[in-house]
Amino acid sequence: MGVVIGRRCRHVAAADAPSAGVGMVMDPPRFLVAGDVVRVEIDRVGAIENRVVDEKG
Repeated sequence: MGVVIGRRCRHVAAADAPSAGVGMVMDPPRFLVAGDVVRVEIDRVGAIENRVVDEKG
């Protein structure tokens, strides 16, 4: 999979996970909870962090 930005092609990494997430297959199962921080970092590009919050219905 690639994304074209201007005249350059940038590669995009994509992964597939079970619909309930990968925490379901851990032993014991483990899921994200309010207060957890998810951080994604790419060398020489940067990082992004998101804090998990309770869903308000």
